[in-house]
Amino acid sequence: MRNFAFLLLILLSSCKQRNTQPCDDSYVRGNNFLLESDFRNAQKEFESSIQKDPNNANAYYGLALTYSVAGDNSKAIDYFTKSIELNSDFTLAYAERGTLYLNSGDFRQAKKDFNKVVTLAPDLVVPYLYLGQIEIQNSNYQEAISNFEEVLKRDPKNATAYLSKGISEGTQGDYKNAISSITKSIELNPKNAIAYVYKGTFEFQNKMSDAACTDFHKAEELGLNAQSYIDSYCKDK
Repeated sequence: MRNFAFLLLILLSSCKQRNTQPCDDSYVRGNNFLLESDFRNAQKEFESSIQKDPNNANAYYGLALTYSVAGDNSKAIDYFTKSIELNSDFTLAYAERGTLYLNSGDFRQAKKDFNKVVTLAPDLVVPYLYLGQIEIQNSNYQEAISNFEEVLKRDPKNATAYLSKGISEGTQGDYKNAISSITKSIELNPKNAIAYVYKGTFEFQNKMSDAACTDFHKAEELGLNAQSYIDSYCKDK
């Protein structure tokens, strides 16, 4: 989500806000400091901008980003929330807040925020990935698959979506489709060692032991410690 956040800040540097108030000098300086990764001075300028105009949703958003980068997630969430209160369609504020909720393990709130994101901006890919991961955490594997399929509609070459979809399918016992999905992920990203481990695991479950051992050895070649899988499943291979 961080790329989306800074893209918004670049766009906002032109001072074309959704609301009618002008961009004050403090806001512009805060924006520029943020783009330069000078977060301390950015924070000061956004605070100054808010003092001048307490209804500037974008200044609260920028201030929230400075706290997020500093690791103060509680304050960051508070300020993202304030920006949303002032602009209920602030897509990236929902996205950033949802990311913080997700990282803290608050899947319920994260899901609410990412669902809002895809309502406001249905063409974005990353929120569907996060929604899928949330559903995996909640053991809702079919819902997870649906979200990963939404990713693939928008980005047919997304290796992560294929891998996550395959893991969800395999966890449900749908080994054939799991192997197919993970094979596609490997085609797109052949150096992802963990994908071979998952593929090998589901191949073994599907009574494809030779193929499974080939994949476990491939994972080992790529630098992942897969020896425990080899020892367990490939004693005679």
